[in-house]
Amino acid sequence: MTLTSRNIVHIIGLFVVLFFFGLLLVLLYLLFYGSEASFSLSQSMYLNLGSVLFLTVFSLIGWFIIRSYFKKTTSAEMFFFTFFVISLSFETVRILQIPLIIHDEAMFLGNLLTRIVFFGRFFGLLCLFFSGLFSSWLEFQRIGLVLGVSLLLSFALSSAVPVGTEIQADLMYILGSRNEVMIVVIALEVFCVLNYIVASVFLKQKESLIVALGMAFVVGGRELIFSAPQLVLMITGGICLVLGSIIFGRKTHALYLWT
Repeated sequence: MTLTSRNIVHIIGLFVVLFFFGLLLVLLYLLFYGSEASFSLSQSMYLNLGSVLFLTVFSLIGWFIIRSYFKKTTSAEMFFFTFFVISLSFETVRILQIPLIIHDEAMFLGNLLTRIVFFGRFFGLLCLFFSGLFSSWLEFQRIGLVLGVSLLLSFALSSAVPVGTEIQADLMYILGSRNEVMIVVIALEVFCVLNYIVASVFLKQKESLIVALGMAFVVGGRELIFSAPQLVLMITGGICLVLGSIIFGRKTHALYLWT
């Protein structure tokens, strides 16, 4: 994939983020000033709104910051990290559950929204995983193929995972195979960090250890934010996500300046 092709794909990603950001603004207007304003939101709904607003704004601002530093850099790691950042905007779909709850709409719609959110989560995690693989042994020329594989795997996983009939506090329907899914997710998160540790050992790049630390903060923050809506966990997760992204971005940028 050429640098021009990568820039086009990233711009498509920006339009995805802008779509979800616009959707979120419409939903916030409806919930506080529009036709749904008379409905009293629960504490967990407010926490979900705060979490989604943070992630969507982070996704939008993060895209522009990454573009300003890496627009002309051939970093496969940052290419996939950018798509992780873009994937966070899919969390906006969770807020669509609130109007469905208010109007007692068919469960099928809520089930579909849950799968869309999980598509975004699987895609984001796979992007972090492949980002690390490119730091150690994957060839740069395979970047387009790997992105396509990430999209297909995410679609397959989100379509195949069984979704129950009970909605949770995070506005997601409970997974039928939650334990099995969590094992896969945690394993991928561990490998996201290990990939950079392996790169540090075999390529003898001490900076990759710091990149691994940043990745650990990112996956840890991601997991805290995606957990049950609790204010302390969400704030801690947000701090970890921002701090980890800064460490990851700055050190990756430094590595490519010197190579």
